[in-house]
Amino acid sequence: MAKEDKEAAATGEQEAEGKKSSVAPKPEGFVSPYRFAEMLSERVGREIRPQTIYAQVRNRPKLKDGTEFPVETNTDGKYMINAEAAFAWYDTRDREKAAAKTAKAEKEAAAEAESE
Repeated sequence: MAKEDKEAAATGEQEAEGKKSSVAPKPEGFVSPYRFAEMLSERVGREIRPQTIYAQVRNRPKLKDGTEFPVETNTDGKYMINAEAAFAWYDTRDREKAAAKTAKAEKEAAAEAESE
């Protein structure tokens, strides 16, 4: 290696040959499933494992109205998630779970009152 090449490599001016990223850039507002797991963990205050998000990417759950978990495929074939839409999807799912839990408790209370 010539002296100039060593100096350029040391300062980072020379790019590594043949080391181009295979990941296409994502549009504004889209993140990888791994990054979304990190963002969701920060939002809910507990750890959400990336495996959970990847499972939802591959087997998209639906809300009661039929809305699927928002996932798209990038030009390189990798999954990407619209973070804003996914957070809205999670908020709706949480409201649906809370409503179902309330309805179940009311039904159990009514059944208990009827049996007395």
